[in-house]
Amino acid sequence: MGVVIQIDGYKDHKAAELANYDALECPVCETACPPTKVDAEGAVHHKCAGNGHRSITWRISVDGVMLRGAKGNRQYSI
Repeated sequence: MGVVIQIDGYKDHKAAELANYDALECPVCETACPPTKVDAEGAVHHKCAGNGHRSITWRISVDGVMLRGAKGNRQYSI
């Protein structure tokens, strides 16, 4: 038999997890963007909907390196 996964309180758990991280400024428009996700490796995802630019997503790795997009290890050169 399969294992039943308990999902009660999932939204509360995710909100509490994201509350541990600060909003960061968008590297293009400097708008404060709250974290949207923490992935399995511990990288924190941020997304700017685009204030005069196209929508962009970036991650901050556990090491503190800013990575472009939601996948891969492409680093921003700032």
